[in-house]
Amino acid sequence: MLISILLLILFVLSFIGFLRIINFYYFQKDLKYNKRKPKSISIIIPARNEEKRIEKLLRSIPKVEILEEVLVVDDNSTDNTESISRKYGAKVLKVMDFYLEKGGKSIACYVGAINSKGEYLLFIDADVFFEDSAFKYILENIPEEGALTIMPYHQTEKFYEQFSLYSNLIALLGIEIGKFSNPLGVGNGYFGPFFLIKREDYFKVGGHKSVEDSIIEDIMLGKKLVRAGIKIYSIPHKKLIKFRMYPEGLKSLFMGWAKNMASGATNTSLFCVMIITSILSLSFIIPTKLAEGIINLNALSIALYSLLYMIYSTALYICARSIGSFGFLTCLLFPIFSSFYFAIFFSSVVIKLFKLRINWRGRLIKVK
Repeated sequence: MLISILLLILFVLSFIGFLRIINFYYFQKDLKYNKRKPKSISIIIPARNEEKRIEKLLRSIPKVEILEEVLVVDDNSTDNTESISRKYGAKVLKVMDFYLEKGGKSIACYVGAINSKGEYLLFIDADVFFEDSAFKYILENIPEEGALTIMPYHQTEKFYEQFSLYSNLIALLGIEIGKFSNPLGVGNGYFGPFFLIKREDYFKVGGHKSVEDSIIEDIMLGKKLVRAGIKIYSIPHKKLIKFRMYPEGLKSLFMGWAKNMASGATNTSLFCVMIITSILSLSFIIPTKLAEGIINLNALSIALYSLLYMIYSTALYICARSIGSFGFLTCLLFPIFSSFYFAIFFSSVVIKLFKLRINWRGRLIKVK
């Protein structure tokens, strides 16, 4: 009886999480907040060894009058990031010209901000790229008050990239989008790959410089903004804003997610933690109980957990296809992909607990 009640609670919490994702991506067509058209926007791209990604981004940025400038902030790259950026007309700033002993994404973003001219600042990761009508969509939905963040559609090309499914799902849930009371409001940080903010609001809280020591700058800066009364909104990507993460291989994908996962988990609300824990718990409990039923030849157990398996897989797929190019087979084999997520998470906990350094983009990063 107790197990049945626990299972019911886990299912209810899990489906609250799934419904938040579905609500955000499938039902938020009328963006209910006051909008405005800015006078000018400065695009700021922090970049370290991004020669394999940044060209696609720069090619996809349209030449429209409202875009004041494209600033690529080179964080001591050792590849052709600088020359590729200049080739596409971007202005290149070097972090070392402003901070000799410091580097990292936060410092690069701040260097871009203090050297920008636009009324609005748009921070974009180098692995993002835009479809043709993306900027029309963005410019039509800039909030009159507050900041705008978008989680790009995760474009995958190789099979190993499917292992990012749960990491993406948890990231979306952790930032608390899709709540029925405020579906477009972001309750916990913002999405680092795409963040648009009014210049005065950015500097009001000290910008990225105020969170330079944090590896989860998107969460920490987002919280500072909310505490200062600056709302953060998010809108669906509509497959117009995309990114491809970790094309270098499975090791890069693993370490890319592991470097900040545990830190992000400790900065998530209790209710969100309960939702995320429920989704992950069911990904283990359902296949385990199904396997037990098969081993014990228990027809009732096999029927029940087969049904629950298909319900979970289907709900996961409905969410997954809106997040990125994740296939139904991936969702059907969810125990494999959730196990990979657990491996990343526990590695992240060990890295954080023992304050280990990891090699990221040719630089040793200490996870605090």
